This record gives sequence, C-alpha cells and structure tokens, in this order.
Amino acid sequence: VRVNGRHLPIAQTPAVGWPELLTTIEVADLCRVAPSTVGRWLQEGRLRGQRTLGGHWRIPADQIRALLEGDQG
Repeated sequence: VRVNGRHLPIAQTPAVGWPELLTTIEVADLCRVAPSTVGRWLQEGRLRGQRTLGGHWRIPADQIRALLEGDQG
C-alpha cells in the first residue's frame, strides 16, 4: 500500500481517519537532521509524539508537514 508516496506494509497502513505516523528516522530524513536531534526535539517538547509499547517514538505526519511549511516554531 502506498501512503503519501511511501510504500507501507499492510500492518503499518493507517486506518481511515487516523493520522499517519512517522518514525524518528523518517522525520530526520524529511528535516535533514540526525535522528538524535529529532529525539531531542521530542524530549524538549518542540515536537509532540507518542511512544509505542516498545518505547519507540511515532510523530504525526501532519505535524511535520506544518513544521516544514513554517507553521510551527
């Protein structure tokens, strides 16, 4: 399944009405920073995300779109 130009396995496909979630590595690639920088942004509250049961961060794609478009600090 393709979502926003990315191929996702069925297990990662967002349900209808649910936000698409990105990993810290995907956000780092989009923002052209290191994944550790994204982790620091999350810890500082500059980005909002949620943790999976395994402790990994997931960040809503619409938040990153707004960041890249200049709608957020």
